Amino acid sequence: MNTPRTREQQRVTLEAQFREWSETAPCKDAEGVDFFAFERDEINKAIAVCTACPYREKCLEYADFNKIEHGVWGGVNMTRHSKRAQARRVGGSALRNTSSN
Repeated sequence: MNTPRTREQQRVTLEAQFREWSETAPCKDAEGVDFFAFERDEINKAIAVCTACPYREKCLEYADFNKIEHGVWGGVNMTRHSKRAQARRVGGSALRNTSSN
């Protein structure tokens, strides 16, 4: 498989893959699970659904590529994930400011 060369080619490829695997991902039919919750218990329920998902890496790649900053994607709480990424960019201050979350 050829690796897309431009960001636009990569976006198109990831979108096509997302449409394909998201139809059979466990989260699609996870009743009573909020993948965009703010409460820790609800976030943990969403992460648990992702634990055995065969698309976990693809899901996280999709979220990272699209700079999604909220919700659980690929078993990762993107709110915390994006704060860590921001902290790496600004020398750690954002992570220190949110360490109690």
